Amino acid sequence: MSQRNVTVEFEGEHLAGVLQLPQGHTNVVALLLHGGPGGVKEGPSDLYVRLSDSLASAGIAAARFDFFGSSESGGDYESTSASHQVAQYHRVVGWLATQGFERLGVVGESFGGTCALGGYDPSKVDALVLLWPAIWLLDTAFAPFVTPARQKEVAERGHVDIEGTPVGPKFIEDLIANPDREKEL
Repeated sequence: MSQRNVTVEFEGEHLAGVLQLPQGHTNVVALLLHGGPGGVKEGPSDLYVRLSDSLASAGIAAARFDFFGSSESGGDYESTSASHQVAQYHRVVGWLATQGFERLGVVGESFGGTCALGGYDPSKVDALVLLWPAIWLLDTAFAPFVTPARQKEVAERGHVDIEGTPVGPKFIEDLIANPDREKEL
């Protein structure tokens, strides 16, 4: 097994990632999308590090990236949204194809699962695994952040804090415009 740090350019910034390869050649890769806001490419309690090791032992490559404004990636989380994270996910999928991978599985955890489902394209993704995805966004964890008081806070401060991570108006507006992933599911 080997692993290397990689970067993928996106909108003049970079998405920082780790590509873990098994011994020998493979054309199969799993893309691991972390949750958030505030998640990182290692996943909760290093779940994605351990999963990458297991996949490599089984002959499958694994790629894990930080979304904009998370950990080592460029960009600003305050200016991102679910739709913007889906665009980042699609960019990484395209990059993986240029690396010689022909079969792709996607694992999305929490809000990463939301993005994986929101950007799912069966012509490019051979397998989709969702771990604790947020499907009905305004019925669950994000409901407290779209109240009139919180929207006023975003308007006045330019962001609202979600579990220690500042998110901006684009994130909140996207939640309101796209409140669930039920039809995709």
